[in-house]
Amino acid sequence: PNSVLADSGSQFGHGWGGPVAYRIQAAMVFAPTPRHSSQTTLQDRIVGCHLLIELISETSFTLGWEGPRWHLRYGEGMSLDGACPVSPQLVTADEFAGTDLAVRHSSGQTVLSWASLLEFAAFVNRYVELGPETMLLSGWPSGPTLSTSDGAPTLIFDAPGAMPRSSVWAESDVLGRVECTIRVMAQ
Repeated sequence: PNSVLADSGSQFGHGWGGPVAYRIQAAMVFAPTPRHSSQTTLQDRIVGCHLLIELISETSFTLGWEGPRWHLRYGEGMSLDGACPVSPQLVTADEFAGTDLAVRHSSGQTVLSWASLLEFAAFVNRYVELGPETMLLSGWPSGPTLSTSDGAPTLIFDAPGAMPRSSVWAESDVLGRVECTIRVMAQ
């Protein structure tokens, strides 16, 4: 099988080699924050943020049947070691807090909404404590979605894509730049 590797040589996962979608994310890092904290408290507890590219294998991302419905199985197509190149510099919260983040990337540009970042952090914080050991990824307006309109489940990738051997990059005046080259390597 093939594996997809970034410039750093990190292995993304077996079987990758087709189209790779990507999402631009803000990777927020928090000081220890107990569950059910207010958005004001969450904003005060953000230590900093990285810019991150979340790579998604369109051919490895799968559907599963669980109970009475179909669901997306993220583990096979994303969230694998090396599949999230991160900008090298942690930007402190006082450099970006309260502002929307304009980001240019390989396929255009997007804005990471500050209000949406905090709203997502508050949602996650209802269930888990946040701390420096956690990078909370948020920002891209949509990800892979599941459609069952024709009766058969279908994955829809509403994200820009890249093919192996191409470069993917993202940059923000505030959060810096991150890039990687997608390579297919024989095992």
